[in-house]
Amino acid sequence: MSPIIKEGRKTIRVVLAEDQGMVLGALAALLEIEGDISVVGQARNGKEALEAVLAHKPDVFITDIEMPHMSGLDVAVELKRRRTGTRVVIVTTFARADICAAPSKPEPPATCSKTCAPKNSPMLSAASNRDSA
Repeated sequence: MSPIIKEGRKTIRVVLAEDQGMVLGALAALLEIEGDISVVGQARNGKEALEAVLAHKPDVFITDIEMPHMSGLDVAVELKRRRTGTRVVIVTTFARADICAAPSKPEPPATCSKTCAPKNSPMLSAASNRDSA
């Protein structure tokens, strides 16, 4: 996919997945305010999320951990299996990062509380260096 140019610079392409419509819309709106982030897809369940990531090939996939049809963690595992190169950030209301770190997954996706500011996420910054990684 071609990079999106916003305000004269290349942006971090993001797909969002969240089953609560109000939260999904608010997160998309907040991220779009940032000059270096473009939301290229949104999904309300895990199946739609997987399809959106495969179709849009974003730099970063931000997902809720619990969603209908497939969990955010299941989508992350499938993306890794398919070697998409998309970085994954799982947002959750749970305070336990261990729910994402299973012994069979040596590099678990990043987790972020739904109360953290998206701009403070190191995963979003790291995505801009995707080609150099």
